[in-house]
Amino acid sequence: RAMRHTPLLFTSSAHSVLFANLSAWGEEEGEFDAKEGAARMARYWEQRERIFGHAAFDEDCFRKPTRMEYLKFFERSLALSEDPDADETMRSIAKEYVKNVKEAKVEAFDEFLEGIPREERTALLDAQTNCPDLVTFDHKLQFLKAEDWNENNAVRRMVKYWEMKYELFPETSRRHKKITLGDLDEYEVELHCGLLRLMPNKDEHGRSVLVVTWNRMRDGLNPDGVAAISWYLIESAMELTSCGENGVIILTNYINTCLESFRGALLLRHCGRKIIFESLPVQVKAVHVFFESNCPWWKRVFIEAFAIASPLQIRTKVYFGPGNDTSEQLQQEYGVTAQCIPTDLGGGVSTEAWEGWIAVRKAGGL
Repeated sequence: RAMRHTPLLFTSSAHSVLFANLSAWGEEEGEFDAKEGAARMARYWEQRERIFGHAAFDEDCFRKPTRMEYLKFFERSLALSEDPDADETMRSIAKEYVKNVKEAKVEAFDEFLEGIPREERTALLDAQTNCPDLVTFDHKLQFLKAEDWNENNAVRRMVKYWEMKYELFPETSRRHKKITLGDLDEYEVELHCGLLRLMPNKDEHGRSVLVVTWNRMRDGLNPDGVAAISWYLIESAMELTSCGENGVIILTNYINTCLESFRGALLLRHCGRKIIFESLPVQVKAVHVFFESNCPWWKRVFIEAFAIASPLQIRTKVYFGPGNDTSEQLQQEYGVTAQCIPTDLGGGVSTEAWEGWIAVRKAGGL
């Protein structure tokens, strides 16, 4: 009865840990008699019921689990379900729990989606009709993961995703398929200029790294092309399971950016925010922003405004000047190694490596 009323008390909560510690038999953490601990817990609840009757199980007796606690329990269960060294029985229970949660969340997702007027989701409806192989169970799970399993926010993000995809790729031949480099032939300049680059390696936390180098802005760059490239790069990162689980970080380089390029950067930054932060099913974990150490006054004004207006206030770090000190700080404090940092920020990824990544993707039809 207690488990039905307060299920999280019987996971890795302080309540369970208490009984585990009372049955400990060794000095090392985790050395305890599980059978004895469980029996002691059962005796506790039997005695509690004798003393308090049905009141022993009243909801007011214990604080209700928060949504974050449920999320942490799900994450632990997911990790356990994929752990080859875990007890087979526990791993099987965890797999079943994870499966049930996913199915329940997608069911709630679909119910919420049906409540949105059809005229507000025309692009998604078209996709469900003409490319149903893209609007799958797993596709919905991507949005749920990106929104920490909040089906309300996940549905709205998926609706925006298809609206943005149809806006960027209006031709039926492109919007009804996964975008490849072959679909971006008209944006070769925007691709090769290096304004946007996806680093070839993940950081120590399994996150993909997107680099934006604003001093590579050039006259004649097509804003639609830059937007399409940003879409393609994030979707390429999402091909890795680790990206869906751990998200991406963005290194934004404003060093040696002239005022004219800076103004253009502001416009593209707004577009990029809509694509990356509001449409694509990925979590941006942090943004690292770089300025030269002796940056002019107008950049300093922008820095102050950036700190106030940034959608990632607590996840934004500003640096002044590139070099070894900066790259060492990125690795030591944030787990971003030199293999994830371009050479113009003191890392080890060259422009040639970027061109090589493009060549490999094109050769593979990706």
